[in-house]
Order: sequence, then structure tokens, then C-alpha cells
Amino acid sequence: MIKKALILMSLTTCFLMANQLDGKKFKEKLSKPLPQWMQDQIREDLAPYKERGVNKEALDRTFEEITTMPGGYNSQLIRYEIKNNRMSITSKHKYKGDARVEHLIDFIHTMAKYVKMPDVDIIASLWDCFDNPTFLEHCYCPVFTICKQKQNHTAVLWPETVYIGFKTGVLKAVYEASEKSPWKKKKDKVYWRGNSTNGFYAPHNWDKKMRPRLVMFSMEHPELIDAKLTGTYWTDKHVAKWIEGNDFIADWIYPPGQVEFKYHIAIDGNSFPSSFYWQLISNCVIMKSRSSHLEWFYRGLKDGVHYVSFDPDCHDLLGVIRGLQRDQDYAQKIAKAATKFAKETLMMEDIACYFYHLFTEYSKLQQF
Repeated sequence: MIKKALILMSLTTCFLMANQLDGKKFKEKLSKPLPQWMQDQIREDLAPYKERGVNKEALDRTFEEITTMPGGYNSQLIRYEIKNNRMSITSKHKYKGDARVEHLIDFIHTMAKYVKMPDVDIIASLWDCFDNPTFLEHCYCPVFTICKQKQNHTAVLWPETVYIGFKTGVLKAVYEASEKSPWKKKKDKVYWRGNSTNGFYAPHNWDKKMRPRLVMFSMEHPELIDAKLTGTYWTDKHVAKWIEGNDFIADWIYPPGQVEFKYHIAIDGNSFPSSFYWQLISNCVIMKSRSSHLEWFYRGLKDGVHYVSFDPDCHDLLGVIRGLQRDQDYAQKIAKAATKFAKETLMMEDIACYFYHLFTEYSKLQQF
């Protein structure tokens, strides 16, 4: 365990040092038209506010009403302001030193070295998604979030920046590993590892959750899939003991080491599957559970082109796996399309471009 932690710390340090925003690439990408799907995502997210605009009163009222209602703390709202190329924050709670806040500010300030950022006043949620009906009822302006459900037309999606240097390093490391592991050399098997997220694992409901069901499916078909939990996070102690004693747990393999398998699973945790971003660049086929959760880049992806979907209860997963194994040309085509998309969309410079255009369009709505 200590050795594993030291390796992770070493990798994190290397990735953070080696993966800073490339100003030249950023400005080059910014000089070109934004991909159409990105334009459409920004336009759709901001459309509800096009007629009424955004004013200070709406921002103040939204922030005050949500943060002071029962359970309002769970919204984890932060007020960000960019003015004269500097970002500052306001919050009713203490988030000083929070990586989700600090890394966004650092990223925006890095962008500001190369471009003049629009002056904007923004409310954002730090949580994994912003979908609580009571919160949405009290939104009189956009609330920015890294994830929302399809039916949510109140919140505005933006990229996640926490540990963005590390994540970009993971992307590059996975891509380099995939180059050394061509399709024909990969194991013809499905692989997945993940924590026991998606709410509290109580005695009466834990085996109804998506991730344990995937592990149980793996136990029924060990020749096709190797799926295990990596821990028992937020789990009843009796349930945790049973899970640990019944072969539900296995060690986690670092993402570059997972590319030796042809097929991977992306399945929701608390909201979106956190491994999805790097799986896309692995030159492997991703089987993604159908979900109403959205991240900022999902509009650019198509089921059957960049990934293959399956039902969260796994009732159709066996057919999906066998279909891909039978048609290797189709499977490889999907893997290549996903890798191409990730290389052109998920790098730090692409994320910076998306932020810049999103803030620019949002600033046009501000009536102050």
C-alpha cells in the first residue's frame, strides 16, 4: 500500500510538472472555429437566459436563496468573478485550499497569460452534479456545473479542472501505452475497476446498485469480463465485510496498464464515470452504461461510433460483448474513432478554448 501511494505521488508530481497549458497551441486553436458540437452545447446551455439576460439581482438572489435553504450547503455554491484578467471567489462556506476551487483559479489565470478573459460574474456548484429540484427552483441565473442530467435546462456545463495537469498526463500516458499495445496484441476480454460509489451501500440496497451488479455479472461470465470493486467507500460495515469476503474486491491497475485489454466499461458513479475521459484515448472499445448524466463533451460523441451503450442492469451486456468479439473490424473502428476524438477534444488547450468561448457568450448575457 505504501509503495502504491509513493508511485502515485511520483506520477502526480511528474504529470503536474510536465503538463502545463501550451500557450502557442492554445492561441492556435483559439484562432480556428470552435467545433460545431461545442458551439451547439454552449448555445443550448445558455438559451434559457437569452431573452431575460443575467443581472446582479438574479445572481445575488440565486446565491442567497439556495445557500440558506435547508440542505443548501450540499449545493456547494461558489461565486466566481473574473475582472481585469483575475479570478476571485465569494462563498458562504470555507473552501480555501479546496482543490476544486484552487485548480480552476490557477487554470483561468494561466489562460489569462495568453488572452484577455471576458469580465464575468458566475455562480458554480462544486458537487459532482447540480440537479436537486429544490435548488433548480431557486435558480434565476445559470449555475455552472461539471455534470447535469439531460432534462436539466437550468444548469450550464463546463469542464472539470480539478487535477487537470494530472489528468492530461494520464491521457498522454494512456495514449503512449496504447501505441505500444496494438489491437491484435490486446487481450480479448473486458476490464473494469472502480470504487463503491453511487450513494450509501446499505444492507437493503447495495446489490441493486450498478457497480455491484456489474461485478456479479463478471462472476457469472469470468471468461468474458474481469470487473471488480477497488474498495468499499461509504458502505455499511456489515456489507463491507461481506463484499470483502466474497471476491468483490481487487487491486486497481493504473490506467496505462489497462490498455492491454480490448474492452472497457464506463459506468456511472456518483454521477458520471470518472474513467471515461481517459478510456476514450486508450484505443480500446468502451462499453458505456446508458445514463441521463451529461458532461460538457458528450454532445461530440455518438453511440455506435465512439462507444457502445448497454443497460445499467447489465441484461444486454452479454450480447454487446459477444457482438464486438464477433466483429473485430467494427470494434477496432470504434476504438480508433474514440481515440481520435479524445486527442482532438480533451487536451488542456481544447478545454481552455471551451472555457474562453463559454465565458465570452455568457458575458453577452450580462446586463451590468
